[in-house]
Amino acid sequence: MISLLRRKRIKISKLGGILSKIVKEDVNKMKKILLSTGIIFSSVPDINDRINILSTQNVNGFEIGYLHFEELNTQKLNKKSIDILKKYSNSFHAPGSNKNKYKDNNYFRGLLKEIVDLAKITNSKNITLHSNHIKDIHFVYDFLKKEKLELHIENVRPKEGYNIEEIKSIISLFPDIRFTFDTAHILEDSVESFNELAELLKNNIGQFHISLSHSGKFHNTVYDSDNNEHLKALKSIKKFNVQLILEESFRKGELDWGRLKKEIMFCKKEL
Repeated sequence: MISLLRRKRIKISKLGGILSKIVKEDVNKMKKILLSTGIIFSSVPDINDRINILSTQNVNGFEIGYLHFEELNTQKLNKKSIDILKKYSNSFHAPGSNKNKYKDNNYFRGLLKEIVDLAKITNSKNITLHSNHIKDIHFVYDFLKKEKLELHIENVRPKEGYNIEEIKSIISLFPDIRFTFDTAHILEDSVESFNELAELLKNNIGQFHISLSHSGKFHNTVYDSDNNEHLKALKSIKKFNVQLILEESFRKGELDWGRLKKEIMFCKKEL
């Protein structure tokens, strides 16, 4: 009788080990989900408040986002925010301007040093810049590489940033360069453009910005989109083993934790 119980315990123990292994493997297969700190900017203007609020969500990290140069001075991170961010592996979205673009001069060398320092203390592994905010890509690429940080170039709305031929030229010059593939930006053009860009960047995509435009709103949630063509295109990114940054914009008065949780779960399951 004792021998029989022992055998049963051994079988149960083995079964538990197998189930635990399956669960761990399943978790490991899940893509990392990050939240952009900009998603609740309209409702919560202060970046420290946003980080504190968003840290309550079950995600893998954050994209610390700055839109304008002056925000680096007006939106300083406090110790609490830095301590929160250090617990995660993050991404950093640098500010930019269509009129004053990144180039090799004293101002931008100082600015990039400030951005690099911020990225490092917040445990950010890469720095994203809009393609239409860069004048001298050699300067930015070399500067960040020396600091052991990846430059991620984000595609912007059609006709605003690099075209297909320019992207081909950049990849030829910098074969290891990475791109932040913004789904809403490229789908402003067409599904065909989405597929063409995804194919061109298939070996250079570092991360995705996830959102869709629908219901009269740009950078809207994905889970409740009624555009089946856009959803089909979006679901095709499942083959890319890179992190997803949720960039849906919850404007003032629209902040709904239930919707955000649905969005996170949808992206974990479908993308």
